[in-house]
Amino acid sequence: MRLEDVLRKLEDAQRGAATAAVEKPGEGTSFAYGRAVGIYTGIAEARRLIEVMHEEDEDRLTAL
Repeated sequence: MRLEDVLRKLEDAQRGAATAAVEKPGEGTSFAYGRAVGIYTGIAEARRLIEVMHEEDEDRLTAL
């Protein structure tokens, strides 16, 4: 699977989590809000880490 495909799938999952949080706000509890924010932020961090690792790999290969 290509990197672009992985990032697109993560973006889709992030969009889905945000949409679900808006459609079902969990009765407005702090827990529900924290859970939704945590999922969204966790997916964003996963995407960022994958991009950083990919860039580091490319830099290492270029240096050879």
